[in-house]
Amino acid sequence: MFLDPKEDFPILNNTTYLNTARSGLLSRSLKKWRSEHDEWFLNEGSEYRKNQEDFLISVRKDLGGFFNCAWDQVALTPNFSIGFNILLDRVRTPKKVLMIADDYPSINNAIEARNFEVSYIQLSEDIEEKIAQTVEKEQPDILAVGVVHYKTGLKIDLEFIRNLKKQYPNLLIFADGTQFCGTESFSFDDSGIDILGASGYKWLLAGYGNGFMLYSEKAIDLLSLHNNDRMSETYKQHESLLQFYNQPGHLDTLNFGSLQFAIKKLTSQNVEEQINQVSNIAKERLLEKGALQDFVSKRRKHSSIFLLEGGAKLHSKLEENGILTALWEDKVRISFHYYNTEEDVDRLCSFL
Repeated sequence: MFLDPKEDFPILNNTTYLNTARSGLLSRSLKKWRSEHDEWFLNEGSEYRKNQEDFLISVRKDLGGFFNCAWDQVALTPNFSIGFNILLDRVRTPKKVLMIADDYPSINNAIEARNFEVSYIQLSEDIEEKIAQTVEKEQPDILAVGVVHYKTGLKIDLEFIRNLKKQYPNLLIFADGTQFCGTESFSFDDSGIDILGASGYKWLLAGYGNGFMLYSEKAIDLLSLHNNDRMSETYKQHESLLQFYNQPGHLDTLNFGSLQFAIKKLTSQNVEEQINQVSNIAKERLLEKGALQDFVSKRRKHSSIFLLEGGAKLHSKLEENGILTALWEDKVRISFHYYNTEEDVDRLCSFL
């Protein structure tokens, strides 16, 4: 049984926290688990990692259950950026890649640094239509996108992605789920996405130093990541080239145990309903005040991340009054998780 948000996240007692898109909160319950883990290390030394291989497999199994895919399609990585770069190094170039201009730098920079032929789509309220038109016209090999745009909060329609994959089955779809995973129920196997990666420190509330990559069977085949005949039989029992490339060396049981703890906790909460409820209230009130970008009202569904007009002046005023947000150039980014309430929306609006 988990604590009330204000008990489990002490910062909420003196701060209106609207900055999960920058960093999720550390819960009191996860801190307790982490302290017990380190106490075990303190007292047991190397013995505490005696069963670490089985433990890390259990983390992958829990991630597979959480995102509805087989555990051997899950690779653990310290963060999305590392996992994505490892992925791109397995892709034979040249390849034609389509991506969104001004998408998350860990996507765009990693692709631009390699020998890919790149084309761009401008972010707009009709982004899905633009993707469909460009895919038809240019026939790219890879589409690489953030499910939720890290600054504006624009969320790609996942039903569109499923249909796009059906129409273009040979199109490889790579997705960054760092601003998405942990906000709603999601079935990777049914998504049409070939590879989805995420860091755990934002919406999964798992702290820093952990992340994962989910690979479809098709992606594993195309990237030749199945077991290798030259592997030892012992290694083959548990691992494949997917894990060999993604998980070299040791992995930190503290960080990946934190990820496992966090997804079990999210499973026990009514997360999606609460996030939708508070973000829909925020969207309605902020649109009434004219504080949001025009495209938000034109989208069928938006995420729980919003950009406010107001810039540095508004950001400073909010911070002075205990409301934590992020400043993006001349805009203020806010974000709502399950621990946010309608009262938080009221407080925010009182300063607009």
